[in-house]
Amino acid sequence: MYVYDSFAGFPKSTNNVDAISYEVVDTGYWRESEDASPPGTEEMLRREFTRRFGEAGWTIVRGMFEQSLVSDPLRREVAIANLDCDLYASTVQVLDHLLGNRLFPDGAVILLDDYNCNRANPRFGMRRALRECFARTDGFYDYSEFINYGWHGRAFFVHRLGDSPNPDAGNLDAGYLTEGGAR
Repeated sequence: MYVYDSFAGFPKSTNNVDAISYEVVDTGYWRESEDASPPGTEEMLRREFTRRFGEAGWTIVRGMFEQSLVSDPLRREVAIANLDCDLYASTVQVLDHLLGNRLFPDGAVILLDDYNCNRANPRFGMRRALRECFARTDGFYDYSEFINYGWHGRAFFVHRLGDSPNPDAGNLDAGYLTEGGAR
């Protein structure tokens, strides 16, 4: 398990998508440094993870995504990703890292905690980031809706089309199937 968090609240909204979004302009909630974790949160998480999971099998990486994904990048496949990035730019940074490094296996699940924020407008936030980041994979990845949770969240299945079996290819001996059935 990997947890990436700034513990310092939101980064400054420097791109136009975030800077004019409803959550920044109308509510002011996603402004720079808003929603910072209380002092001691990271240490509390470390104690709790150690109690529940032991000393190994989990990592907490502190920092803004643009730095932490470079200094301590994920290198292993990710079966379930819970993105509570809020902002468009932060979501793009995480999705570009995961998709660009092909870290999602076929059938992975992405949970987007703030998918319906910004009045669920597709020009903003996680809705826009999801669409744009998957489009940049040039068809290697696709996604489909899985479930909604709360009023704000939505989960998606990730489809790794670039190197998964293709029943439309017409080649029964493509390393996955033979005439007698599955290998």
